Amino acid sequence: MFLFIGLSVFTVVGVTCLPLYFASKSGRLQRNRPMGIKTRATFEPNEEWRRGDPTAAPWILFTVTIAFSAALVHGALMLAFGDTLSNTAIATISFVGFGGILGTLISAGFAATRTARE
Repeated sequence: MFLFIGLSVFTVVGVTCLPLYFASKSGRLQRNRPMGIKTRATFEPNEEWRRGDPTAAPWILFTVTIAFSAALVHGALMLAFGDTLSNTAIATISFVGFGGILGTLISAGFAATRTARE
């Protein structure tokens, strides 16, 4: 059961971040939309927003890669072990995946802020 939840959550994160990556990379993402890297520096004039978001795109792609990889690991473990895998192992795998996602999204924010302030 917990493997299925992990599979579902990581898939949703990956699917949600994928359009953000394409919009950020292309520079078409409008300011103050529900998507985008929002820091104090990128909320300044439009020029900073336009400079900051494309800089974060590689980090967002890395986030998508981690999310889909974690989903694949959860799916493979679900198929291989079913319900016999311990909850501790499942929690460890999940925390590593979420830690990677959180780390890359924070890095995306730092990259966008640094570029926006230049």
